[in-house]
Amino acid sequence: MPQITANGRTFDWWSAARRSFRTRYSASFDSLCLLSTWLIWKERNASLRWTFVHRPADF
Repeated sequence: MPQITANGRTFDWWSAARRSFRTRYSASFDSLCLLSTWLIWKERNASLRWTFVHRPADF
């Protein structure tokens, strides 16, 4: 499976990794990538919201 590099694009990684799977597993791989990306996005937003809405000085 291709490695993600610091200067690489996620789409390029996804395209290369998807080609390494059989056709019948490509939909499952797509779902896994989408779910993982969404969970990371939610975690990032939650941490930013905590930082900006609930600053330690407010307590």
